[in-house]
Amino acid sequence: MKTHPGLLFIVICLLPLISIATLSGYIRTYSFPSESVLKTEWKEKIFNGKTEYGVKEGFLFGRTKENSSALYSEVANWDLTKNPILSWEWRVEKFPPRQGDLSRQSEDYPMRVIIVFPARIFLNSKAIAYAWDPKAPKDTIYNSAVTKNMKIIVAESGAETMTWKTENRNVLQDYVRAFGEKPARLPGAVGILVDADDEKQWSEGNVRYVNVGGPS
Repeated sequence: MKTHPGLLFIVICLLPLISIATLSGYIRTYSFPSESVLKTEWKEKIFNGKTEYGVKEGFLFGRTKENSSALYSEVANWDLTKNPILSWEWRVEKFPPRQGDLSRQSEDYPMRVIIVFPARIFLNSKAIAYAWDPKAPKDTIYNSAVTKNMKIIVAESGAETMTWKTENRNVLQDYVRAFGEKPARLPGAVGILVDADDEKQWSEGNVRYVNVGGPS
């Protein structure tokens, strides 16, 4: 990943807000019962070729050997002071090489869950990308090689594959730890990214659900 994630900021900033209904304690929940949700609830932003996304057995899969594209969905009225929790269940099928190197010449990952904080001027937009890294310690935070306005947080560590893990993150606390201040704006979108355009080796991951905006 070299320059393209910044384009996601542009897309989000230009999209209108949508109304969100409260469900199960979260302001929005995403599940993957069928392929149809990829058209009705998600949009795709292509950065460098298309990652293959699909649904099977009730979960989202993403896989690619050389491409990078993200699924994203708008989220409105997400007040992190009241509902800061983001939760999801994921697993890795195949790690691309060269992870755990904090010099980050490569940013290929089998799965990232991204929260975008859009600004009117897109260069001021910020993002948190939760990643699964086989080597870097959990809760490691570092700047994306693409932009200092994207912080990558290691939400899961270890090289284990084909094992489902559940994550519960306080996005407000993570934002403050990552950027050193509270966010100046509300989150505008949640994204899912599987990419392999740096090393051009297979990268594969799955997500069973994403729950946005739960109470702390």
